[in-house]
Amino acid sequence: MKLVKISVLGGAVAAALVMGSAQATGSNTVELQSAVTVPTKCTNLAAPKIEFPAYDPDAVSDTTQTTTVTVRCTKGSVFSINASAGNSGNSGQRQLHSTATDQLHTADLNYNLYVGSSSTVWDETDSGKLSGTGAGLLADNLKQSFTVTGKITKGQDVPDGEYKDTVIVTVTY
Repeated sequence: MKLVKISVLGGAVAAALVMGSAQATGSNTVELQSAVTVPTKCTNLAAPKIEFPAYDPDAVSDTTQTTTVTVRCTKGSVFSINASAGNSGNSGQRQLHSTATDQLHTADLNYNLYVGSSSTVWDETDSGKLSGTGAGLLADNLKQSFTVTGKITKGQDVPDGEYKDTVIVTVTY
């Protein structure tokens, strides 16, 4: 008798499986979410050399020259560009140092860098930083430009020769 019960039970299970596969009795759904992060990024920071015209110690006005600092940043990102104090260690009064190797010609020329044509010194303080909002990264016409004015103070009696300074320019975003 055991054999008959197993056989009947097996037949009932097989019939239920055949009937269940023929008709769907429900469904279930789930959401698949996608995500990505676009980081803030600034590229192509450029700060060309300021080439001052020849300095005349007895000139009646300061010697000035401009350059254009450019950068491209992620669209909508906030950034700032600052300038170090240079070799003098003092952004309030930067110095171009003589490249002469003999003591008679060693000297410094006081100068500074300014935001645009203003009297605001370009430095690492909040008021002296260049700042903006990124316009995008993909096209050269999206770079943002800032004018920086270099000014050598008039009336400095210094020896002839070449004078240089190195200022580190940093974009923060």
